[in-house]
Amino acid sequence: MNQIRREISFKNKQGLHIKPAAAVAKLARSFEAEITICKDENRADVRSIFELLILGVMHGDPLEISAVGHDAEAAVDAISEFLHSHTDTWMPRDSAAGPGLDCSAA
Repeated sequence: MNQIRREISFKNKQGLHIKPAAAVAKLARSFEAEITICKDENRADVRSIFELLILGVMHGDPLEISAVGHDAEAAVDAISEFLHSHTDTWMPRDSAAGPGLDCSAA
């Protein structure tokens, strides 16, 4: 069986919150390989949004992406590329760009 590992630095300034975690988990489900992300001594199954959130990944954190299976290399390539190329798409909208909630009115 093929086993691939790659180290990356997480670039999203908001950290790994629900939207990127869900997107990465969905991408991981398209591969047969077992895919994990490690931060420090903690390991998460990339298919699990909950496990990804529990890692508490913040901007600049080093991560190890690993996969085992016949499509392991493609899986690691895709997850790594996704995490590097989608860093700005999860940023919150600028409040000037549209209406927001007015919590001062009661």
